[in-house]
Amino acid sequence: VIPIYQRNYDWGEKEVLQLVEDVADYAKEDSNSKYYIGSAVVFVRNNNGQEYLETIDGQQRLTTLTILTILLGSMGLADWYQSINLSYDHRKDADEALLMLKSNSMSRHPVAQNFNDVYNTLRKNLTRILSDKGLQLQAFADYLFEKVIIIRIPVPQDTDLNHYFEIMNTRGE
Repeated sequence: VIPIYQRNYDWGEKEVLQLVEDVADYAKEDSNSKYYIGSAVVFVRNNNGQEYLETIDGQQRLTTLTILTILLGSMGLADWYQSINLSYDHRKDADEALLMLKSNSMSRHPVAQNFNDVYNTLRKNLTRILSDKGLQLQAFADYLFEKVIIIRIPVPQDTDLNHYFEIMNTRGE
């Protein structure tokens, strides 16, 4: 879950294509090695016995990977991905944007524009990037889903999340 105190999803073409290039480079270099794509700092929450992770840091990367997975699913390369496993607390328009992409349509809500732009950027550039690197789409998808690792870092339960988030985003500590 992306909490309300997080900024909106705002990665653009540069960041998204860099992520794809990085994964493709590692897949091409050694398809048997794991690629550590970074971390996701989370707070473990429990709602009526259902555990979920509140994302404190890593939202941009997680959202981009979700959009990439949706695209690969539309190409028949992620059939296992049946439902979106990322949601936005108090931003139902963002949730709708992802659900609509999953159903091969695009939301017209202003919040959805960046989601749509990223999806279109990936759709237009993914096969070209992979072709330039001599990498097959299936090999890229296999590597992404089997070898790309995000380190999940849970913060202690007594963490003041507002303070932690403020420190992470203003001082980079």
